[in-house]
Amino acid sequence: MKFGLISLIGLLFISTWAFGALDTEDLENIRGMFKESEARLRAELVAMETRLRAELIAVETRLRVELVAVEKRLRAENEQLRAENAASEARTGKQLDRNFTLLVALIGFVAVVTGIPLTLVILQMRKERDRDAQLNAQQQQIDVQQQQLREQQQVITALQRQIEGMHRDMETLKQHSMFR
Repeated sequence: MKFGLISLIGLLFISTWAFGALDTEDLENIRGMFKESEARLRAELVAMETRLRAELIAVETRLRVELVAVEKRLRAENEQLRAENAASEARTGKQLDRNFTLLVALIGFVAVVTGIPLTLVILQMRKERDRDAQLNAQQQQIDVQQQQLREQQQVITALQRQIEGMHRDMETLKQHSMFR
């Protein structure tokens, strides 16, 4: 590795062209080459510029034609979409009307289906309440009559006791009268 490095440094010092100098003729030749190169470059740039302008004009005209075609196509599609949209709105309106009618009919059906049985149940409950009230009134009357019956039985029992007491008294009187 050291040998490669030393040989490379040696070769750099040995090269003759590294210490060379340019004279005026060489400089003129170089200037001439630069001028020729610059002239060719300008000519190529002018040619390229004219070609690019021609291509730009061609592209611009093609784009205008395509834009006009696209605009016509978009207008036609827009009109078609408007027609389809109007038809769709009409169908949707009809469907909404039909759905509203069905909803009203369903609500009416539910009201009838639940309303009639509820009305019947309410009427039946009122009848039962009236019957319960009548039964309660009759029960109270029965209770009152039973109370009166008990009172009468007590009176009868008291009277029977009095009669028995009177019978005993009469028997004692008879027995007393008999012994006399």
